[in-house]
Amino acid sequence: MTISNITDETVSVELEMYDLNGSLISSPSAFTNLNGVAINISTSPADATISFDIPANATAAFTYGNWNGHGYGKITWKQDSNRRTALLAHALRNNNESFSIPINAGLPF
Repeated sequence: MTISNITDETVSVELEMYDLNGSLISSPSAFTNLNGVAINISTSPADATISFDIPANATAAFTYGNWNGHGYGKITWKQDSNRRTALLAHALRNNNESFSIPINAGLPF
């Protein structure tokens, strides 16, 4: 999955991923910034919520290890400005076939 900050200010993001039964999935196994700027994440072990900041015009990319099931996620963000949109997100699913999944129909949110 990638989450891109399309603004000129840092965005604080919280991410929760759930399996089909509504159980939170554990933290991602890999987490990088595609723009070469370090992104630090913090997780809450009690509920597997992932919190991180994405710098201006940067993209965070990560995977969820060996989890290969269906499910859903919740991405929330905060920023000091009054913007209504700040992020673009995209997911890939690799199994026997690869699927590209635009989040929010590929529109900013």
